[in-house]
Amino acid sequence: MAKKPLKLAGQAIDTANERLLSDAIRHAVYNERLKTYEANKIIQFLEQDVFKDLIDKLRIRISKITERGFDVGPATTRRIRTMLGDINDIIGSGVKEANLVLVGDLKQIAIHESEWQVKTLTNATPDALKITYQIPTPTQLNTIITSDPMQGDILKKWGQRLSASSQEELRRAVQIGMVEGESIPKIVNRVAGADSASVFNKIKRNVASYTRTAISHVNNRAAETTWQENEDMIKGVVYVATLDSRTTLICMGLDGEVFKVGNGPRPPQHYNCRSTTAPALKSWKELGIKASEIPAGTRASMNGQVPKEMTYNDWLKKMDANPKTQHLVNDALGRDRAKLFREGVSVQKFTDSNNSPLTLAEIRVKEGMA
Repeated sequence: MAKKPLKLAGQAIDTANERLLSDAIRHAVYNERLKTYEANKIIQFLEQDVFKDLIDKLRIRISKITERGFDVGPATTRRIRTMLGDINDIIGSGVKEANLVLVGDLKQIAIHESEWQVKTLTNATPDALKITYQIPTPTQLNTIITSDPMQGDILKKWGQRLSASSQEELRRAVQIGMVEGESIPKIVNRVAGADSASVFNKIKRNVASYTRTAISHVNNRAAETTWQENEDMIKGVVYVATLDSRTTLICMGLDGEVFKVGNGPRPPQHYNCRSTTAPALKSWKELGIKASEIPAGTRASMNGQVPKEMTYNDWLKKMDANPKTQHLVNDALGRDRAKLFREGVSVQKFTDSNNSPLTLAEIRVKEGMA
């Protein structure tokens, strides 16, 4: 279906680059909800398939040690070491398996991201230019998962370190409990209790943080790879950071900066980074097109100007001002918070709540790609 022509008389028009920035912010909102879904999925796997088995075995092994009489002799030391080795194997292999589940999902996320970028570029580009954008090959996208470093290391290494740190947390907690002669319930509580300092809760926080950061890495690298495939149309990449008041100083300093494709800092700049990027298209003049060859609406849309910085609050107000896009405010905030937003409550008041989860399939429906 052909896109509707731009109207010049009687209304302000969005340029192609303004549309791309707006789409990038909406997409980032949905991706935050995807991160929540994926983190919950991985944590649920650990709780059901790893933690329960580990605690059962821990209780049994500690019981056998205490039944034989606890002392600091070599026999007891060997039994404790054997027990720690066994439970470390459980947590280590469990975290590694969880990482394999995530890696499988990341491959699909990379494919979706590249398809979405091409769809968005196509929708923003006037039909008169007759531009066809290219999607990266599956091999290029798979390289993001296997070879592209995230903050200095590939995802496989990050997963290995997460597994090793989980083993160390568990070993230390159990060893302290045994040395101090704690009861079995107290040792189990040290490992699996509701307290935020328990081993399992520390592991869950680390896994969730890693999951969210890995998705950010894959999304941004898949986008960059797509832009590199279409670099003849793209003049630069805009760093988009101001989603809400939780934005870090690192990303605040980069917000609105424009870099060449393939150059400059990119998200994630830190763990749990929520920043994103948006492409900026070249102007019709930069593309070497003569004014006589394209209609006035196309020239106005393809002016090549990079939009000014836009906060999440700005974007929500813009979406809410148009009846055709008001549903995006409900999608982003939920109906109750959207009602408060329309009553004048700043979006910054809502940022302590987690975004409700969205699967990749649900995102594809919302973004018209199903």
